[in-house]
Amino acid sequence: MAIDGKRLLVLDMDQTLIHADEKPFELAQARTANYHLAIRPGLVDMLDRLQPHYDFLLWSNSGLPYIHEMLNAFWPEQFQLVGILSQADCGKIVREGQATPHFKNVKILRARFPQYRREDIVGIDDKPEVYANNYGNLIQVAPYRGGSDFELGQLTDYLLSISSCPNLSKLEKRGWKGIVRKLRYEAETVDDTATIDCH
Repeated sequence: MAIDGKRLLVLDMDQTLIHADEKPFELAQARTANYHLAIRPGLVDMLDRLQPHYDFLLWSNSGLPYIHEMLNAFWPEQFQLVGILSQADCGKIVREGQATPHFKNVKILRARFPQYRREDIVGIDDKPEVYANNYGNLIQVAPYRGGSDFELGQLTDYLLSISSCPNLSKLEKRGWKGIVRKLRYEAETVDDTATIDCH
């Protein structure tokens, strides 16, 4: 846990927070010099609600110039990122003799940011295979292709519910949406302070 007592939320970018394309598309909300992009609904509300509990870090398999171009178009400036990791920080996968940045290894992250313990780190990504060495740190989200969805609102409720659990990496997270539905039902019908079982 960081000095400020917060956990670390590692955010993927493409198909998690935004959808970007060089060609114009109907659902695009913003554009850069080279891309049109749609921003996933609920981003600002998610960051605002999670900020008291989590620090934010962006980790993309893309290069830094692209990452910065996208961040300038969609990231709300009132929320600080403690770091940005790119394809240069990803483990490589070899396909047809070509090494491609792919894996997001928590060991690499911790070497750069040692103030966060493994059990205090949770990664959000639409591609679970990039966390193949660290499944315990992953919350998988549905890929975002533009338009309306409720993924970030549900994710925010779940992240708040686990924010005080002692070891985030040991939680079973594959059924997180079902847990959110259960918590919301309990909050409405049984107990407005319903919480998750951390064990």
